[in-house]
Amino acid sequence: MFGTLVVSYGIYLYFPPKKFLKLITITLGIGALVSLFLALFIPSIGIHGSESNAAHFGLWKGVYGFKNHLGRFMVILVLALLCLSIIDKKYSVKVLGLLLISILCTVMSGSSTALILLVSCPVILYSCLYLQSTKIHHGMKVIFVLSTIVIVLFGIYILPWVITEVFNKDMTGSGRTLLWEALYHASLRHWTGHGFGGVFWGEYNSAYYLMDEYYYNLGHAHNGFVDIWLELGYLGTTIYIAILIHSLSMGFRKFYIERNKSYLFFFLIIVFLIIYSFSGGGFVKQNNFMWVLFCVSWFHLQSNRTWY
Repeated sequence: MFGTLVVSYGIYLYFPPKKFLKLITITLGIGALVSLFLALFIPSIGIHGSESNAAHFGLWKGVYGFKNHLGRFMVILVLALLCLSIIDKKYSVKVLGLLLISILCTVMSGSSTALILLVSCPVILYSCLYLQSTKIHHGMKVIFVLSTIVIVLFGIYILPWVITEVFNKDMTGSGRTLLWEALYHASLRHWTGHGFGGVFWGEYNSAYYLMDEYYYNLGHAHNGFVDIWLELGYLGTTIYIAILIHSLSMGFRKFYIERNKSYLFFFLIIVFLIIYSFSGGGFVKQNNFMWVLFCVSWFHLQSNRTWY
């Protein structure tokens, strides 16, 4: 973890926001193109086959080896491309082409979490830009906010239908809520937790005897907050949530209040990670790309450094 933190700090020191965005788009852009090639021409590598879970059969995994990994990385690529285009105030043909490929890869991955992020993060992005614009009348902004509240309430009302009919899942989230309940009973230290990786890792951890083999092999709780709770207990989870809220407020201040679009991507990454944590695994892990993104975002949002 310390090594990953040092790498993140090095990235912050040597890559200004826009240059970092280009680094992300080039890296994940290559991943998107190779994933598309593998899915179309070498499906035995790029698409889940009969060797995996039956529910994953036919879903794209690309160069990343698993459908959820492909989905989340492609959404991060979409956000990076959108932010870069907003900063440059133009959408080039190359950017639009790469956007279409990354969206296609996300959809074909079949990752429900990635699909939710693919919709929610850009909606939040362009909603902020709309409300930030000085060309929009205040009355229209009030109508927009009220309409958004109505849509969110309606979305909550039809959520069971969306889960069962649109995403083809049951109300347990493909067993997620059952997993969380089992982990609650498996945990022996609710207040202080079991330490880093103290539940899923190791042959004789507290989950080993109480969880069935399928869930044990997942290696995480399919919820970042539950993962943190298992490792650090109620005390650590409280600190973790406080850090996320502080990061979100810093990003909002830099981008929305100070109107500095250079920090737009870092704000969106915090939003992405918070939404992702409700359904995906925890990102506070060593050698984890999302953990590096969080740390780099934290350093940039905390800093008042002037980039030239």
